[in-house]
Amino acid sequence: MRWLYLHFYQLQLDHLYQEEASDTSVDHQRRATIIVDGQGNEVCQACPSARQQGIRLGMGLAAAIAMQSKLQVLDYRPLLEQELLQHVAELLYPVSASLVLQTPQGLLLEIQSMLRYHRGLDNYWQQIQQQLKPLNYFYANAHSPWAAQLLACNGYQQLFQDTPEGQQKLKQSLAQIPCSRLPLKKSNLDRLESLGIHHVDRLLKLPLQEISRRFDEELLLYLGRLNNELSTPLAYYQPREIFERQLQLFYEIYDSDTLIKPISPLLEQLQQFLQQRDLQARQVDIHLQLRDSENITLTLRASRGEEKAKRWQALLQLRLERLQLPAPVEAIRIFCEQHQRRGQEHAELFSPHQGQLSREQLLDSLQARLGKQRIQFLQTANSHIPEHSNHLSSQEDKDQLTLPPPDGLRPSFLLPVPQQLKDEVLLFYGPERIQNPGWEDDKAVERDYFIARDQQGRWLWLFKTPAKHWFVHGYFA
Repeated sequence: MRWLYLHFYQLQLDHLYQEEASDTSVDHQRRATIIVDGQGNEVCQACPSARQQGIRLGMGLAAAIAMQSKLQVLDYRPLLEQELLQHVAELLYPVSASLVLQTPQGLLLEIQSMLRYHRGLDNYWQQIQQQLKPLNYFYANAHSPWAAQLLACNGYQQLFQDTPEGQQKLKQSLAQIPCSRLPLKKSNLDRLESLGIHHVDRLLKLPLQEISRRFDEELLLYLGRLNNELSTPLAYYQPREIFERQLQLFYEIYDSDTLIKPISPLLEQLQQFLQQRDLQARQVDIHLQLRDSENITLTLRASRGEEKAKRWQALLQLRLERLQLPAPVEAIRIFCEQHQRRGQEHAELFSPHQGQLSREQLLDSLQARLGKQRIQFLQTANSHIPEHSNHLSSQEDKDQLTLPPPDGLRPSFLLPVPQQLKDEVLLFYGPERIQNPGWEDDKAVERDYFIARDQQGRWLWLFKTPAKHWFVHGYFA
């Protein structure tokens, strides 16, 4: 019994209920809800409340509304279910390494190689169930992928032990399945019906020669795979290195402060994604899809890398404080591809700075609140001229050249433009000549700098030009 199949028969509906449960501002007194496939205009998913009122899968939309006029009707979205199935696979990957996606609603798991690791089928199944809360699904295990899929897709919720008794129960369960539920062409199903073959047990008893004479090769191939007599090529799931989640809101959001509620579960999923891979994210992009307006992208950055959802939520909250929505938000997409291996961070147990923001975290918070362009960094430059020796930049250059300190004393505060000296001062130190022959900025500079004190007791840094003009260039603290 090495294969386990999970059939998520109402994945989109479960996703809707999870989003409602995560939003504390929504009244959770649920109406009867159905999801309708637009191609056939038929009910493909229905909540328990709708089923109690007589609505069945495959029923037309008009008939369903006639039975219950207050139904909540949603369109079936296969792309959303494919994305949700990817997320389920990511949840199960740490528990079961060999997964096969059977879009849009199925997962096939190779379980034989995992039983020793989990010390038996029961322990393994408990781990699976823990990861799948609170999703609804059918499940079954069997000797072949096709047999497990057939049982699960027909509503079975049973695990068969790999014993003679368990194998006998498996054969009996397969034999009871109607042939009309087999994944075959309609022509083959109609021929089985006309021959009076209504259940799988009658089909399995037919000689292969008789089957090959009356049916095409599709039925022969299916029976060979069902009995595990023919191998089935499988494309095993590989975890994605890029995190991407799409959330279609079932109610429009007009206030930017309210966005933190639906985005927080997505950030928690990002945390799980990063922790499973021992990664830290450096940038997270949140795309807001607006109604009848251009989309808005919120970019959150963490200079040192971050994996915790609470930290990203704090940055998002600062970003939302200055966001004005020109139109209501209909959908949210979160995307992260800039990540790095998580580093070893050591902190002293009794350090007085324990629990405080680091320099990088402080800068990330300021950039989220004020905007990246409003944060300026002081950068040094290779120039002897004081006003040219540094400059402000919105990008911090961590690899900039570290220049040796000048020989003379320098003030703490430098004036943007030197001011002409008007008061009497007392010179204490100098001169210190700073001279530039004109190689920088095509302008020659020749100055004699002094340290002086004015009548108010302030210490000045001033210079004298060759024309005997005196200027104040800075003040000492």
